[in-house]
Amino acid sequence: MATGGLVAPQFRHRSSRAGDPHLHWHVLVANMAQGIDGRWSALDGTAIYAAKRTARVLFQTALRKELGERLGVVWGPVRNDSAEIAGVPRRVLREFSQRREQMEEWLQANGRSGPAAADEAMLTTRMAKPDTTFEALTIEWHQRAVAAGFGPHDLDALLTGHSRGRERAPGESQHDASSDRDASPLETNAVGFDDWLDQLLEQRLTANESTFDRFALAQAVAAAMPPGTSIEHVEQTVDRCLASPLVVPINAARAPMHGPNGSVADDRARTYTSRRLLEIEARFLGQITGQRETTPLGASIVERSWRPARRSGSTKPTPCACCANPTPYRSWSAVPGPARPTPWAPYAPSTSTPDGTCSASPRRPRGPGTGDGAGITSRTIASFLRHPPRLTPTSVVVIDEAGMAGTRDLAGR
Repeated sequence: MATGGLVAPQFRHRSSRAGDPHLHWHVLVANMAQGIDGRWSALDGTAIYAAKRTARVLFQTALRKELGERLGVVWGPVRNDSAEIAGVPRRVLREFSQRREQMEEWLQANGRSGPAAADEAMLTTRMAKPDTTFEALTIEWHQRAVAAGFGPHDLDALLTGHSRGRERAPGESQHDASSDRDASPLETNAVGFDDWLDQLLEQRLTANESTFDRFALAQAVAAAMPPGTSIEHVEQTVDRCLASPLVVPINAARAPMHGPNGSVADDRARTYTSRRLLEIEARFLGQITGQRETTPLGASIVERSWRPARRSGSTKPTPCACCANPTPYRSWSAVPGPARPTPWAPYAPSTSTPDGTCSASPRRPRGPGTGDGAGITSRTIASFLRHPPRLTPTSVVVIDEAGMAGTRDLAGR
């Protein structure tokens, strides 16, 4: 059901557990809300957890806007959905990032990486909160800042040198000499809305995933909008994106939720993709179905070459069908395990020349991602596309775990 709001007390914290300045809020959401139909019911926890990262990014957006309006600060480019105040030296940021240093040291010492490892590092290195007052912490921060070469005069110069700016539309240029070098194209290039949305779809929303939902879109829009953007402006831009022909809905929306004051759309579970990605997929499928037939290897040659590998019993005899098939594209499913590429070993360049029962020359397998077990040259798909080898009509390209490859990679970008 839809609700007019949530019951949630918030608690402001000014420091991290390492004693660094870290303004943040903890919000406890009560598991009860009054719907538009007047009833009080429990919340849908699944949707709340699905939106937690989006909520964090929107909070960062609101925080940047309010600090910009109240203090007049200017923000640098958004990276990983966060931004730093422009003009603060890197050495000062590192000085007041002890908590991050602790986590990075743990990850390096344990040879770990990735989101799960970062969560473990956060919990493992977690310490008790400093037992001191905010006034005492403020004095310590001032002393550390001065020792790092950033005193009161530097702070005054930073604040007085920045001017407040009006809210900009998506794609409108933002100029800040302190951040131009590393700024994202979505922030600094003056482009129209359609071009801006096309970049957002290509570079973020469908770069690693084929579909996205409203939460992911809101998060991407909030991170791509210029600093100083309001939450209301983000929501309006999200609605405008979803109404664009560049965005294509994949599944039908749920039935609207009705209440005494009207109905509210329920699009939490709806997924979308980009028009361009669908065009790439259609072109790729056309390449598969529209190619002319090729001359297959003779079945007897395939069977005789593959017989030694088949005796291992580790895989199914699908390579026979792959190499003897006249179509240029063929899928092959094998059982998991390190022996998966073994059946391709007999078709490596070192194989003997087939006899007269086959009219084709030996096919030369080239396998991005197949590993050394196949006895053929192997590279990642990205490397294969960036530096393609010389292929002939008798070449064979083996794509290992093709189901894990992106549509753009399979289509050759």
